Amino acid sequence: MNIDKLQGFVDHYKNNPTYCCLDLEAHLWYFRQMTLDEAIKTASISRDADNKRFSHQRMLAEKSLQSQATVLSSKINEIKKCQEEGGFHALYELVKQARVSGVGALTCYDIALRIGANLNIYPVYVYLHAGVIDGAVNIRAMKEGEQKPYLTIDELPPILTQLRPHEIEDFLCIFKKHFLELF
Repeated sequence: MNIDKLQGFVDHYKNNPTYCCLDLEAHLWYFRQMTLDEAIKTASISRDADNKRFSHQRMLAEKSLQSQATVLSSKINEIKKCQEEGGFHALYELVKQARVSGVGALTCYDIALRIGANLNIYPVYVYLHAGVIDGAVNIRAMKEGEQKPYLTIDELPPILTQLRPHEIEDFLCIFKKHFLELF
């Protein structure tokens, strides 16, 4: 693996505002400013500070997202417990189990990440879904067709420890095609 090139990708991700690292942190800051109830509703309907739909959820039906907000709002006490018991993983599992029709794995992860920011709980694993799987395969962290819910930090190239797990998730998705240049 070309470590220098991978470091270049990491540096580009961390320092280029057109990529999501800086933008991701701004979005998560936005959710930290809300009450938990507001964060659950806003995360579920996938709206940013400008009341625009987040790009990952742009094509989803508004009705599905509103239904997701209703379901998760009714689970506020269970969501609060995740802060003290189980952390992000418990929150993510709760969101997945409460998933409504029209909402997929990526949206569940994004909703959990936004609510988790409000509770100050973040992933300790790199959760696998959509483009993240392609990135993980292309960087040789897993085999094509392998099925697992997440990667531990130890399963990834050590250079990626410069990023937090939710940033690695984002990085793997964004740079998935570029990783083919590393080998």
